[in-house]
Amino acid sequence: MGSKKLSVLLAFVVTSACSPHTVRVFDKPAVTLPETYAEKLAQKHQGEDVDPGQWWKAYESEKLNTLVDSTLKKNLTLKAAWERLKQAQEQSVIAGSELYPQVSVNARGLRRRSDVTRPFATQFTQNIGVVYENNYSLVSSLSYELDIWKRIQSSKTAASLRTEAVRADVEQTALMLIGSVVETYLKVQEQRSLLELLDDQITTAKTFLELTELRFAVGQGSALDVYQQRTQLAATEAQKPMVEAGYKQALNQIAILTGNTPVEGEELGAGREDILDLPPFPDLVSPALLLDSRPDLRQARLGLQAGEFDLAAAVAERYPQLSLGFNYSFQTNDIKQLFTSKIGDMAAGITTPLIDGGRRRAAVRQQEAVVDQLLYEFSDTYLTALTDVENAVIQEKHQLELVEKLNVQLQAARSTLSESRLRYMNGLSDYLQVILALQSVQELERRVVSEKTNLLIARARLYRALGGQWLTEIQDSTIGQQV
Repeated sequence: MGSKKLSVLLAFVVTSACSPHTVRVFDKPAVTLPETYAEKLAQKHQGEDVDPGQWWKAYESEKLNTLVDSTLKKNLTLKAAWERLKQAQEQSVIAGSELYPQVSVNARGLRRRSDVTRPFATQFTQNIGVVYENNYSLVSSLSYELDIWKRIQSSKTAASLRTEAVRADVEQTALMLIGSVVETYLKVQEQRSLLELLDDQITTAKTFLELTELRFAVGQGSALDVYQQRTQLAATEAQKPMVEAGYKQALNQIAILTGNTPVEGEELGAGREDILDLPPFPDLVSPALLLDSRPDLRQARLGLQAGEFDLAAAVAERYPQLSLGFNYSFQTNDIKQLFTSKIGDMAAGITTPLIDGGRRRAAVRQQEAVVDQLLYEFSDTYLTALTDVENAVIQEKHQLELVEKLNVQLQAARSTLSESRLRYMNGLSDYLQVILALQSVQELERRVVSEKTNLLIARARLYRALGGQWLTEIQDSTIGQQV
């Protein structure tokens, strides 16, 4: 075939290249997207909009901000996630390398020794000398597959989409780690507040015991009153060991999350910070916008779209492949004359699959099933995301009510304690009523601290359920340093 005709054919093939599979675009799950959430908080709990990019700053705690920054910079799980992203980026380069011509050069030198003989007499030969022969060659070759059916391009696009899916996974990993840091830090504050509260309660119980012993000494009380108060004091002191254990375990957990050893984590407990205030209620993104704000949903959708391009590549695999080759070589027996002898050749070939035992057809059907599987998993992830938001709102709503009712109950219990002490001092009731009232007050005080913490944790879970595209906002100063 003449070079002019070959050029015309190649131009036609390139300009007419197209994929035999129409790639579908998956921008929503295979479920109906609701317009609003089923559960809403009362209007009185609404507040200013909170930046979804860095939601942990809504708690207005400098120490918490420092812990989150340390986690983003030093957490080993997150570092490993960034390395997975690097691998995916390089895999994308590998997948797209076939789009470019492959050029190689092969240099070779050969030296051959031959013994030259000639016949001599009957049945004898005579050695007349040794001959050395040199051969030098330099071969450059170029190979290129014309991506007629977009097989290579589809594979490259799939790899690029998977790279973005891994990036979303990195963001999801960071989001989960931040949520863990926030919740653990809130637990640290809870346990520290409980320890301080227990110290105050133990001091109060000791004061009650001294007064009871004094009344018994002057004949105004009984030994039973003293024993009851000692029992109450011992019960309060028995609460402290487990709270101390919880406090230290929470510090250890924060140490691990921030990339430190438990020994280094002891410093994280330095300094006191009261139980944080509940931030204003955030502006909920619509259920449809969750598809963009949740990293796990972005990851699932990108993985699904990558699977669709893998399907396009599998379909293209069943069609003929056209490849080009070009070799240009230099060969001589004298290295000084290497570039004087030139040989060049160019070839084009078509490979058409005819009989493969049904392998390629089965590969297409397999990939179709993979795409369907990914679509269902994406849809299930979306339903889970909706449920996460709904459950977080429900939990906060009822947690608010619980804290309010506990505060009312605590006020009533304190009034009961004051009245029971007064009646006991006037001889109108026994000391058991004081003990019961004191136990009720102290238990409610401890529970209020815990439930306020649970309220803050419920808000953290709501923030985490809403997601947010925050990776690019802070990667220059924190996460991006790992790439």
